[in-house]
Amino acid sequence: MNRLMRAELYRFRHSGHYFWYVIFGTLFVAALPFISYIELLNQNLAVILGMEVDTVGTMGNTISADVSIMMIIMILPPVIGVISGQLYNKGKLGYYEIMTGNKPSQIILSKVFTIGLIFFALTSFALLGFYVYIGVANGTGSVANPAGKMILEMILIAQMTICSVMIMMVMKKPGAAGVICYVRFLLFDSMGLPFLMWLANKMELPELAEQFAYMSIMNKMQMVLHADIHRMLVLHVVFGFIAEFIIWYYVIYRSLVKKNID
Repeated sequence: MNRLMRAELYRFRHSGHYFWYVIFGTLFVAALPFISYIELLNQNLAVILGMEVDTVGTMGNTISADVSIMMIIMILPPVIGVISGQLYNKGKLGYYEIMTGNKPSQIILSKVFTIGLIFFALTSFALLGFYVYIGVANGTGSVANPAGKMILEMILIAQMTICSVMIMMVMKKPGAAGVICYVRFLLFDSMGLPFLMWLANKMELPELAEQFAYMSIMNKMQMVLHADIHRMLVLHVVFGFIAEFIIWYYVIYRSLVKKNID
């Protein structure tokens, strides 16, 4: 396991220009909020999120926060799928690891605990670093349970980043991984789940429609950002990640076992 993880880190460090794309992309995204809110850098977190009026009577820019969530869902998963797929040679994921006698579970977890966690850490820094800075430097204002909000947002980021890497492990080719990540994290959230909500409402099942609404990562990110933290939201954030992780793990495991038999 340790040897596999070291191999994954070596692949990532020696992925050439893709490595630098990731680093510079992270720094660029992290700097954007500082530029967007340059006139509000002395305000507290609630003003930045548009929950309070600042000292000159203007509101913080909540539109930027919501638009950034949409951009994250549209861009981040496909980019992770494509870049992480570049670390492997022509879809040979698993072949060399299996040939050297490693178990499928070790192969999967070695990639999750290296590439998945690397993208999770970089993405969390890029997306949450500004808000953490504002909260520490200027206070959180009227934002309720800011630590809980940050933890839930990090779980949702982990779901997107780690599962994007796992989708790459299923598809094994960068282009296909990018497409499936786009379908999973954007089209399914913005079209599939709303259709299921509409269908449940037509069948006069409002409770089921509400559950479908909570399944959308996009909705959960916005609810965590703007709404009060409650049990239903926490359960959907935590168990949504666990459930999706198990599904992709099973699909990858079966694929690697079949490859081993072949």
